[in-house]
Amino acid sequence: MKRQNFFIKSIFGISLLLALIFACSPTPPTPTLAPPTLTPNPTMTPTIPPPPSTATPEPAPQFRIIGYITDWGVQVAPEQIAKLTHINYSFALPKPDGTIDFPANTWKLQQYVQMAHERGVQVLISVGGWGLDKQFEAFAASPELRAKFVKSLMQYVDENNLDGVDMDWEYPTGGASSENFLALMKELRAELDARKKLLTAAVAAYGENAEGIPDETFALVDFLNLMAYADAGAHHSTYALAKQSLDYWHARGLPQNKIVLGVPFYAQPGDAPYRKLIQADANAAQTDFFNYHGTLAAYNGLPTMRAKTKLALERASGIMFWTLNDDSTDATSLLNAIYETAQGKKSELPPLPFGAGFRFSTYGPPYDPGVKYWADFAKNMSERFDGAPPQIIWIVGNVSGTGTQLTFFGKSDDPTIHFSMKDRNEEALTLFDQMGAQVWLQVEPGNAPVDELIRIVLEKYAQHPSVIGVGVDVEWFKSTDKPEGERVSDADARLWRDTAREFNPTYRLFLKHWEKEKMPPTEREGIVFVDDSQGFESMDAMVNEFETWGKTFAPAQVGFQFGYPADQKWWGELQDAPKEIGEKIRARVPNLASLYWVDFSAFDVFKNN
Repeated sequence: MKRQNFFIKSIFGISLLLALIFACSPTPPTPTLAPPTLTPNPTMTPTIPPPPSTATPEPAPQFRIIGYITDWGVQVAPEQIAKLTHINYSFALPKPDGTIDFPANTWKLQQYVQMAHERGVQVLISVGGWGLDKQFEAFAASPELRAKFVKSLMQYVDENNLDGVDMDWEYPTGGASSENFLALMKELRAELDARKKLLTAAVAAYGENAEGIPDETFALVDFLNLMAYADAGAHHSTYALAKQSLDYWHARGLPQNKIVLGVPFYAQPGDAPYRKLIQADANAAQTDFFNYHGTLAAYNGLPTMRAKTKLALERASGIMFWTLNDDSTDATSLLNAIYETAQGKKSELPPLPFGAGFRFSTYGPPYDPGVKYWADFAKNMSERFDGAPPQIIWIVGNVSGTGTQLTFFGKSDDPTIHFSMKDRNEEALTLFDQMGAQVWLQVEPGNAPVDELIRIVLEKYAQHPSVIGVGVDVEWFKSTDKPEGERVSDADARLWRDTAREFNPTYRLFLKHWEKEKMPPTEREGIVFVDDSQGFESMDAMVNEFETWGKTFAPAQVGFQFGYPADQKWWGELQDAPKEIGEKIRARVPNLASLYWVDFSAFDVFKNN
């Protein structure tokens, strides 16, 4: 206590002395000057803390938003350009002899340069593009032709007041090809350094096409644009692909401040611009699949684009996209979603569009007719409700013993988690991907840890674009001998939902039971509540209960399983039971997300041919 009193008195005396000194000074001290050095009393143990620094902190690096703009594309508005940090103007086309065919519309480039520079945006000329590998290989193998190429390119940069060069050689193939690529990049770096300008490159997302980029390239470029799109499969640019691409380049040793994640503003197949999908149906903005003139188009809608931007904020230094010409200019704009997310604007997932389909288990139907039947049944169910996408509950974990039996091969140290000797899901999910279905992967947990089950299931299947989330049958939560289940707490629901979102931030959780009291008391965000009640006296009794369920959890979305054999005494008399019951439910439950006919009676409403 004496030491503390002495310390307080000492500070008071020093403070008084400093006040007198400052009062006598003709001008106040400059805030950025270091404080005067004080000689402490040698018997005094505590020290006087220095005043807080008033120096201006280093600004955080700017998150890059890089848009390719094509010489041939539709005109881009100034307000779009203002949301960018860089423009890659495409393309300058290399020729085998080292000469270059530059973009035809020089006036358009100069117009973009002026608009960009007025808004603090840098403009690079992008060189190459798909299908020009032979041209690159030819001139890059010759020092003389490389010099010719570099000289011509630098002249173009200077004449058009450009800020750098983006190289798009798709792709160096290792060996001499990679050595020539590296030699070209070194020569470009030397010339651009002399001009204080940027050098970047577009590279493959991962794998063989990326391996031709030597590690020595990393020190030469200002950043690399990862083309995490145009991948093989049902969807060319999934969230899983974005993560895989970032994992690959991080493992290669590319610094995070030189990683820019690429995303598409177009759909595959057919390269349909995003803006044209929106012109056909504005609701296409909220999903990643859209039936465009009879073709299932795969792309990135607003929720996925926001999720990828958040991923880039965490693991990269920016977002690149091909191309800004393909974007819409209204509230559905992908660029606007990127920009607002990068600025920290919060956004919630939009409601799921109403979907219709079925619930599948390995024990429901008398036999399994095969994946084509189930795909056709999903399509048949959705077509009963205009505009509804096929939506499916696909059970991948059945209660077994004290835990869960997963319907695929795997490994876990938890004794309550068991696996099958073969995969019963991959073929079906691949087909569901191709048809643009939406799939919930459901588990019956028993005493197995639900978060661990979710993690195992999504490690296996999250790469499928049809997957929209995971479901938990609460009837079997900490229950193994009869379907009652324990109540889910708010903490449980948050843990399960957030575990799923480690794999994709757009994933949701569904919780299923027939008793409202088994659901979490207040947690609602990102959760769909599914009622699977059965044994009703009539359709009106069913619809009344489902209406009450919907009101209980509103504004959260709800879903219903129906078509149980226990109700067949009355629904069996209907001409089209799924449609007639479904339309009555839709009319009474405004927060309805989905309807699922159960597999126990699937053959009664959709024959197996």
